[in-house]
Amino acid sequence: MTYKEPTVEEYWLCLGDIHSGSEVAPMPERVKQKLLRGDTRIITPNPVQTKFNRVWRDMIDNLPRLTGVILNGDLCDGPNKKNGGRGIWTPDLATQVTACIDLLKPIKNRMTHPRNWYGTLGSEYHTVDDRPLDQAVVEGLGGHYQAEQIIPMRKGEFRVHAHHVISGSLGNWTYLPTAPARDHMLIALQNNKLEYGDIDWVIRSHRHQYTSVRFGAHQGVTILPGWQGKTEFVVRKGGVAVPKIGYCLLKLYDDGTANMTPYLTRVIAPCKDAPVAYDGGEVDG
Repeated sequence: MTYKEPTVEEYWLCLGDIHSGSEVAPMPERVKQKLLRGDTRIITPNPVQTKFNRVWRDMIDNLPRLTGVILNGDLCDGPNKKNGGRGIWTPDLATQVTACIDLLKPIKNRMTHPRNWYGTLGSEYHTVDDRPLDQAVVEGLGGHYQAEQIIPMRKGEFRVHAHHVISGSLGNWTYLPTAPARDHMLIALQNNKLEYGDIDWVIRSHRHQYTSVRFGAHQGVTILPGWQGKTEFVVRKGGVAVPKIGYCLLKLYDDGTANMTPYLTRVIAPCKDAPVAYDGGEVDG
């Protein structure tokens, strides 16, 4: 028997937790914000955002030809109510939406079908339930928005379930694959056509951590990495899990198999070293 390396038929870019509007996430190089009195405010990236932008551009430059893009919630930071609005570079939600669209637009040049954007509903305290910012971003790109998505890829032969929220807190130590594997099992048990039907891959976000579990050659569940660094809110809460930054490519092969490949990187340290004084002077961290 001769083994033949399968060929990728479809690439799907999977992104989540971009948090446009956050001071520790990507933003366009120059944002014009129209003020109520008619003036225009110009906002540019801070040094941390400049580092995120460099990584974001590297991602776009290295993308293959895409069949579609999954935008799995928390695309904007929103009013950030849990942190009293601290840590955002603008409280103007329309500006956050426009900035996120501007970040994502260059990806269209890599897409074979420019309407194949699929967005889900993020966290209530970021996305704003009665006027979801995620919906505004996805529809602004000409894509398809729904709170949770079932996406029939490969002309319906490969079905993906995407939803932003995954239960299980990182506040206490947990075995990271437990919650996503449970979601995959529950969906597999509800495979009637009036339930979820047959689902091959499950995609989640929310944790700002990457986890992926395979079940055979064409099934699995993945929690996507995000694009937001460690925030002041997380510092105050005592969180020590460093956010995982990056994206995933879901690859569908011509032999019916599939693989979710992560592309992870480090952008900023979660905490700076303190300077220490010695007789000869201070040693900076």
